[in-house]
This record gives sequence, structure tokens and C-alpha cells, in this order.
Amino acid sequence: VWTHAKGDTAASRAHLARVAARNPGRAADLEQIFARVERISATPLQDALSPAQVAAARNGKRAIVTLGYALNPDGSMHPILEGRLETTLKLAKDDPDALIILTGGVPQNRKTEGRLMADWLVAKGLARERLIEENYATSTVDNALFSAFALARHGITHAVLISSASHVRRGQTLLEIACSQTCRPGIEVVSVSYPDKPLNELSKVSSGELLGIYRDALRTYGMWSYRSAPLIER
Repeated sequence: VWTHAKGDTAASRAHLARVAARNPGRAADLEQIFARVERISATPLQDALSPAQVAAARNGKRAIVTLGYALNPDGSMHPILEGRLETTLKLAKDDPDALIILTGGVPQNRKTEGRLMADWLVAKGLARERLIEENYATSTVDNALFSAFALARHGITHAVLISSASHVRRGQTLLEIACSQTCRPGIEVVSVSYPDKPLNELSKVSSGELLGIYRDALRTYGMWSYRSAPLIER
């Protein structure tokens, strides 16, 4: 994975062949991770759903997954988190049948991101019955794993992930990997960005961002060397 992320295709293929000789299933999973990261990295960022995406999801069960952002020490929300919620609110009003999963559990001043996000949306007029609070995730990997359980439980067929533009590719990659292990087959995941930076400045994935995506992809997948959450208790 490291040599693939660094662009050394020959070395990566040689290593992958050794994996395939020992464990063909693991090699196939890694190939899928490569393809997923490359597809998401090449997809232009967007700050709204396209008409085609709206139409494709119309007849399915839909959910919006909003990733939290670290609270201030006094327990108040950072402007970036409020921006993600503004994006969530618009999508939720456009699709009143969609469930909304709010994920983030790092406490500050006895408050969690999930609870504050839910309270904010209710104050803006959304019904609390639409909201699913996830108050335990402490990382983007946790966000993906715990949200995937909620998507599976509710039989969701189309999910929209919301995060900051500088973070949304990683969030979508991890949620797709988590869903591939937990959710119903064929679930579609797309992403909408809150523009914490101009989208044109983020059109190309940096090498640092790419390495971070691959690292967390392996953690979400369950690679033992990363002490992945599903394996820590073993």
C-alpha cells in the first residue's frame, strides 16, 4: 500500500503478488481499496448534490451522515462544525424523508459533538425523530464504523456523507469500506463538502492527504498492524 500510494507501481504489484500467493482474499480486498481511493480521489468535490444524484436516490431509503469536528474546550462548536451543520440542514430540508446520522463523541465540558449537532438541528426546525446521535466515535475511523452500523440497521440504500472539503475524501473512503463489510450490498455513498477552503484549491489530492486516506483505510478495513478498533480486544 505504501509503495502504491507513493506511485511505485512495479514495487506495489510485486508486493501484492506475494500477498495473493498467501491469501488471495486479502489481495482482492486490497485491490478494491486501491480502486476505491483512486475513484474518490479523481471525483470532483461538490458542495451540493447533482440532479442525477438526487434522481438516483429518489426511490431508495436515504440517510445523511454528518461527521463531527472537535469541540472548543468550553464545549461550544467550532465554526467548521457549524458550517457542516448548515450544509446538513439544507440537504435535510431538500429531502425530508432522509434520516440524519450525527457522529462524534469526543467530550468537552461534558458535551459531545453528536448531542450538540442534534440540538442545533432541532433548534433550526428539524424533527428529533429523524436524528440518530452517535456519541462514541473518537476518530474518522470510528465515525465510519459506527455510522455503517446505523445505515445497516435502517436498510439505507443511499447515503450522503457531509464533511469539510479538506476531509471529505477520507470520510467517504472510510464509510464505503465500513459499509462494504456491514451494510446491504450495493449501497451508494456520495459526499457533499462544506467549503472550509475553496474547492478549486483542493481539486488535486496532496501526497500527505493520500497517505492519510490509505492509513485510515487499512485501519477501517481491520489491518492488525494499525491496532484497528474491531480487533483491539482480541
